[in-house]
Amino acid sequence: MRITFNAKIIKIYDSTLRGNKFEIQPILFEHENKNYYLEAVGMYSHLTNGFNENDFVEVTADINSYLSKENKYWTNVNVVDIKNLDKKIEEDPKNDLPF
Repeated sequence: MRITFNAKIIKIYDSTLRGNKFEIQPILFEHENKNYYLEAVGMYSHLTNGFNENDFVEVTADINSYLSKENKYWTNVNVVDIKNLDKKIEEDPKNDLPF
């Protein structure tokens, strides 16, 4: 399943290699006053190039879940796209009408 949400980049961590196979780029986002730690993996690990902390972005992530050999469910949420919003995210604009 694929989800898209608007967020603010709080922190872009240094990328790391996992098992000498693929690069992991951890990113901390703020969405609706909550922080979410997600990773861009493999071919998506360079998505943060050109972005800075405190940028407002649109994030697309894939959610994948599977049953392991030990009969446990595992769920991965990985970033697959980041787009610049160029402006601050507006949260619930106030209505000036009296009703």
